[in-house]
Amino acid sequence: MKSPAVISQYLSAVNLLHRMHGLPPCPATTFEVQQTLRGIKKSLAHQPRVRHPLTPEVLLTLRSHLNLAQPRDLTLWSAILLAFFTYLRKSNLVPPSSARFDPLKHLSRQDVLLAHTGLLVTVTWSKTIQANERTVSIPVLAIPHHPLCPVAAYRKMIRTLPGNPSDPAFLLPGTTNAQPNFLTTSKFEKAFNALIVTAGFPKGHFTLHDLRRGGYTLAFEAGVPRELRRAHGDWRSDADLLYLKLSLHQRLRLPAAMRTIIQTKHNIHSMDTH
Repeated sequence: MKSPAVISQYLSAVNLLHRMHGLPPCPATTFEVQQTLRGIKKSLAHQPRVRHPLTPEVLLTLRSHLNLAQPRDLTLWSAILLAFFTYLRKSNLVPPSSARFDPLKHLSRQDVLLAHTGLLVTVTWSKTIQANERTVSIPVLAIPHHPLCPVAAYRKMIRTLPGNPSDPAFLLPGTTNAQPNFLTTSKFEKAFNALIVTAGFPKGHFTLHDLRRGGYTLAFEAGVPRELRRAHGDWRSDADLLYLKLSLHQRLRLPAAMRTIIQTKHNIHSMDTH
């Protein structure tokens, strides 16, 4: 048991089971339980894994260790870029297994509209969309003549590995009309983790979710308003704020702005500050 949060989740599960069977609620909010949880938190002294947003510099490093003339590497690269630029979770990008592909939940070729200037990705199911109550359209623009262009990578992939509109978005070599071969969660994670190590990073330093984190962080650094960042990633809570790990250079913007206000509006030249 490494994390106090896991114990809280177990208590919530027990409480749910009580309600489902008509039993009194689990007294998880009592003084005794709360004090016990506080003691467990102190004794375990759990420190969550440090998250690392995947930056454009890291993406370029990863690209340099891929052979994009190989269809398998091309599919992996296209999935990586689409995850970065759309903020999509892996549960949307790829199915959990070959037998569990659901075109209503997972990205298929017909969900990605390709145009000369960009892509329009349509999502009808996600962590925050469980009953087809709405759809989310995510625009992705081309970056002409740049190695990180997601549109060029996707266009090259579908040209190299053509498929039917209802096929999974990220096909692999060996696909036939009768039996498509495609990227799944396990294949994606295994290939991504191997690429991270090949590129010289420690094992486990980056995860697929860090692509979502990296895209969000890049938009923040570009000054994109938070409401646009949240809409792009379809956040329904304040969880997006947990994605930001501000550098000292970024945090200096606040005291610098305060200094500027003082200097421009409240400057008193005659006062000796020494």
